[in-house]
Amino acid sequence: MLKKIKLNLGEELKHDKSKSKKNMAKTEIYYYSIKNELDEVVGKIIHEVHTFLEDSRKIQFVIQKDKDGKTVVQESW
Repeated sequence: MLKKIKLNLGEELKHDKSKSKKNMAKTEIYYYSIKNELDEVVGKIIHEVHTFLEDSRKIQFVIQKDKDGKTVVQESW
């Protein structure tokens, strides 16, 4: 996931929370804040990992938004 997102110099990720769901696939969802050098939140990231139970195949999705809610990165792999 780290190779997919865009951080500016001095910015770092802070893990906020995570949760799991389970039905036809196990879904793990991770929430992060992007903080600058002044510890201000300048963006948000949601990273989802879907693991299909029948064949253990995984699909990942990441969306990064800036502080105004504008999408910076939206990718799946």
